[in-house]
Amino acid sequence: MAVNQIWGVAHASKKELNTVIDKLIERKPSLVGLELTEDCVRVFEEEGCYDPFFYPIAQQLEKMKIGWSPLESTELSDRYKALTWAQYVKQGQITRESIQNRLLEMSMKYPHLKSLRHQHKLALKALDSIKTLEEIVARLDQCVAQRNNYMANRINSLHPDLVIMGHQHGKAIAEKLQDYQCIDVYLEFGLGPSCPEGEVDLPSNDLYEHREAEFFS
Repeated sequence: MAVNQIWGVAHASKKELNTVIDKLIERKPSLVGLELTEDCVRVFEEEGCYDPFFYPIAQQLEKMKIGWSPLESTELSDRYKALTWAQYVKQGQITRESIQNRLLEMSMKYPHLKSLRHQHKLALKALDSIKTLEEIVARLDQCVAQRNNYMANRINSLHPDLVIMGHQHGKAIAEKLQDYQCIDVYLEFGLGPSCPEGEVDLPSNDLYEHREAEFFS
């Protein structure tokens, strides 16, 4: 029986994104699973927010009239982002006040950003209830494992012939699924051993990762 593929991506560069789209046009899969949340279409249409790597792939698949399905739990994705921001606070990279101020700014100027506001509230709640960096890291590890299990179950249920997701997720999930093999897109498609820092040119999907001041510009 043929093994279905998981394309493990760095999801950080336009070069990789364009390569993935070119390879999709060549391969023409029948159903693709993507590392997108269950509410990604609603969030894009109502709030204008989208993943800068995976959502353009979904749009390309629609143009090609190829079926695709989101694999990610919205609840777990929101929790992961909130815990990540709480970790940044504990590490001194950002402040609790920056999260509070951004939440206030969104409430006053951008009330339509309901999902992002919810994530900020979760981050503040995490900071109230989790006192140490070590506990936040442990919660993050637990959340990653839960996300992997959720996506693995979705893949088992949907049986896409191709999955595209972050490489670390892909490696972990392929170990759970007998019918799937994870390949490294950078290595498999001749892009190099890994995504060089100089090629990281897509907007970050993490509001507080190096681009905080740019988000509302």
